[in-house]
Amino acid sequence: MGWWFEWVRLAGAAYLIWLGVKLVRASGSFGTSGAAQAPRGGFFLQGFLVGISNPKTLAFLGALFPQFIDPARDYLTQVLIMGGTALVVAAVSDSVYAALIGGAGPLISQPQIKWLSRLSGGCVIGGGVWLALSRSR
Repeated sequence: MGWWFEWVRLAGAAYLIWLGVKLVRASGSFGTSGAAQAPRGGFFLQGFLVGISNPKTLAFLGALFPQFIDPARDYLTQVLIMGGTALVVAAVSDSVYAALIGGAGPLISQPQIKWLSRLSGGCVIGGGVWLALSRSR
């Protein structure tokens, strides 16, 4: 599987570099010409698919939940309570983040957006180069 990991790593590095170049070359505008277009299945379905396909989330919850499971009680109820709690915490934190960022839009000028875009692009390109040059041990 070592050769497969190398190909995936290099493809990921190339993708990061491509995203960084897009950020560096960005026009520096928010691109807010109107309301966001709803995805085919709706925003909830899109968010669910992104969340369920995120291996970091699955690994985190898979490592966290078993520590708090009581073997003497019903597993399904415990997992549903912990999952619901994680869902509520994530929804609240994401909503606060969205509200704060949404309100900050008018405070940021066009040159600041362009500078931030170039800085972010440079960081993403650096991460892609680092990933491409790193070797597995």
